Amino acid sequence: MFEALETGKMKAIWIICTNPLVSLPDSRKVEKALQNAKFVVVQDISY
Repeated sequence: MFEALETGKMKAIWIICTNPLVSLPDSRKVEKALQNAKFVVVQDISY
């Protein structure tokens, strides 16, 4: 999924209850991919 964001094949991403920069192994690639995204939604859980 992040490869598609990085190459421009995917334009948007919806991230739910996680921080991909912390939870995925290649944080530099994830950061670059998120910077290329045209639209990012981040949804977290709260009580």
